[in-house]
Parts: sequence; structure tokens; C-alpha cells
Amino acid sequence: MAGIARKIEISNDDRETLLKWKRSPSTPQKLVRRAAIILAAAEGLNNKAISKRGLGSVQTVCLWRKRYAEYGIEGLEDQPKPGRPRTIGRDKIAEIVATTLTPPEGVTHWSARRLAKQVGVGHSTVHRIWQVYDLKPHRVETFKFSLLLPEPPG
Repeated sequence: MAGIARKIEISNDDRETLLKWKRSPSTPQKLVRRAAIILAAAEGLNNKAISKRGLGSVQTVCLWRKRYAEYGIEGLEDQPKPGRPRTIGRDKIAEIVATTLTPPEGVTHWSARRLAKQVGVGHSTVHRIWQVYDLKPHRVETFKFSLLLPEPPG
């Protein structure tokens, strides 16, 4: 029958966790809202009453109530999103960052193409990683002597 919400019963451990999420200033707001929905559902409120509290639409309340009933507190976490999996792992990213921070031989600084050839990835990948980590190997605060200049006479 439409309009009848699932009965939600919460264990003491889950109640403590949900209250902690709701009270903590560092908890992401989406988890705070989901915790508030489940706590209100445990009080016996229906989806429409919970929605009127400003916690989301009736469909949103129904979704999180259903997820909690099926999966417990783990169901309130975000599900993996569809899309192409990462092809560059954390180890390769760490290698690119570390290599960027070490001076290259024979030149003053790394270029994206030179570093990409060194580590075996595309130059656009190197550029994206530099943007994420705010790395600018071509901009330095102090003057660097070019290693390509000939030795001064005498």
C-alpha cells in the first residue's frame, strides 16, 4: 500500500554513530542530513513528516530509509559512481611529484613533455598532476644558472 513507510529500528551503536555524525561540525552535510532522516524515521515519523522538516523531498527520505533498512549504517555512505576507472595509480602520481621536485640533469627545470617521457605517461597527465599539486617547476624564487652555458674562461 502506498504511503506506508518502512518501520525503522536502530541499534544503540547505530544511534550513537548517527548522533555523532549529526553533532560533529566536520561531518559532511550529506551524512548529517542522512543521519537526521534515519533518526526521525526511528521516532516513527512518516516520509512526508520528515520531508516537512526540511531534510529533503519525500523521494529522498524514502531512498535513505530504504538504504538503511537494507544495508544498515553502511548504506548511508556514498555508492561508487560509474565511469572510467583510474589508469594512473597513486604510486605513479607520487613518482611524478617526486621527480618534479628533483632537478633534472642537463637542464634547469622539468618541462611537462620531458618529464612525461622520463616517467612514461602523457604530457597532459603530467600537466594535470602539476595543476592539482600546484607545481610550477618553470617558476622559481631564486635565480638558477643554466647547466647548458659554457664554463667561463680562465
